[in-house]
Amino acid sequence: MKTPSSEQIVVTLQALMLKGSEDLYTRLNQARNWFNTNVSGFEIYLEDEWDVYEEGQTWFDYNLRSLKSKDELPPLASDVYLNHRDEMGVWHLGDYQSSHLRLQDWGRIQHFLETHCDRVS
Repeated sequence: MKTPSSEQIVVTLQALMLKGSEDLYTRLNQARNWFNTNVSGFEIYLEDEWDVYEEGQTWFDYNLRSLKSKDELPPLASDVYLNHRDEMGVWHLGDYQSSHLRLQDWGRIQHFLETHCDRVS
């Protein structure tokens, strides 16, 4: 399968993340699935951040990483969940709250792809 150009990748990600009747959570996961299926040498993965952004919350960050260099962009988006403690004082992931796009500059994706892999034009 031929990897799309970096420009095609950005256009597709924008269409998947920004448009559609589905909620943002669904669109983000569709975008991640499309990207990981169609773009070689990179991945969008989820990383959980417990109490990093807000105490009592876990944010699942959508991170874009080069599989070759392991470099990555700041989070593209995040899903926010509440945390709760059980009667023994152990923290657990709670209910989903919301999703947020965090990417400010879509051109950063294209630049990142072009910088980190010679297979993407």
